[in-house]
Amino acid sequence: MFLLKVYLGAMLSFLGIIAPILLMYAKAVENSCMMKLVRVNDLTIGDWLARTLRVGKRKILPNWEGLSEKELALIQKKYHGRVLVKQGVPFVPVFFIALIVLLLLVYNKLI
Repeated sequence: MFLLKVYLGAMLSFLGIIAPILLMYAKAVENSCMMKLVRVNDLTIGDWLARTLRVGKRKILPNWEGLSEKELALIQKKYHGRVLVKQGVPFVPVFFIALIVLLLLVYNKLI
């Protein structure tokens, strides 16, 4: 039991030290590689805005769901120029879940 507590404490300490570094790295990668200027005509439903967009008197806020049909129509009708959009990496959640399942299967085989 004592070894389990020591091992768990060491892992949590390591995680506490490394987590802020990984967060800064992920944010830097997002800001440098995953944002793209897109022409208004190339926008699609579901695109994620990187910043708040002011179209006439209306503000379009970036949200998790992306652009709706109404917002897209408004932008294409009244906004001229380019829009900063966040790009994502497809299938990342699936790969992460598969990795966890694989690690659990390997761990159960070893014990």
